[in-house]
This record gives sequence, C-alpha cells and structure tokens, in this order.
Amino acid sequence: MEMLYDAIMEVRPYMWVGADVWMNYNSWRTYLFQESREWARRGKIDYLCIMDYTTNEAAFRGAVQDYIQNSYGVPIVAGPYVFIPGNTAHGRVPNETVGIQILLNETRDALSLDTMGVAFFSYKF
Repeated sequence: MEMLYDAIMEVRPYMWVGADVWMNYNSWRTYLFQESREWARRGKIDYLCIMDYTTNEAAFRGAVQDYIQNSYGVPIVAGPYVFIPGNTAHGRVPNETVGIQILLNETRDALSLDTMGVAFFSYKF
C-alpha cells in the first residue's frame, strides 16, 4: 500500500487514496494483510472506509469508535451493510423493515461519532 500511495502521489498529489477495510482490525490484519493503522500512522492513506457488516448495533458503534481512536487523524467513513431478507451474506433480518431500521440506526450512530461520512455496502452471492 505504501509503494502504491507514493506512486500515486508522484503523479497526482491532489488525489485522495483510501481503502475499504474490515471492521475487526486485529483479526483481519493477519489474514488479509490490511495494516490500516500502520498506513495511517505513516501518512500513507488519506481515509479509511470500514466494511462494518453486522446487525449488532453495539458492535457497529464499537468498531467505528475503535477506528476513530486508532486512525492517527485519518478520516473514517463508516460502511454499514444493507441487510435485506433472503440475502444472508453477512447476517439475517426477518423482514425489510428491520433491515431498514438497522441501516438508519447505524447511519445515525456513524454520523454522531464524527465520521467523515457513510458508504453503504450490499451484494449477493
């Protein structure tokens, strides 16, 4: 990531370089080599977008807070997953109303925690 960042800055120093990173830093750092905190500490990333895929709103809020506290001033974008019935990629919701409510609550939480913004994720296998 650092070599990529440096190469981009040589050509387009005004560009923002970001990365979508998993919500649990410690577990995925080893498996996916996502050293987001180190990139932030070294000034080799301009923002981080947390792929915060959970129906547990306390876990969502905790992950966002953890990234903000350990980002070395790099802006954080929260990335809640859009849960819809029948799509069980990252959790289950009994109906559309529950999925919408989770998304609204997580969006409000993210914005109340002084994130740079929110990016929504959803996909189907």
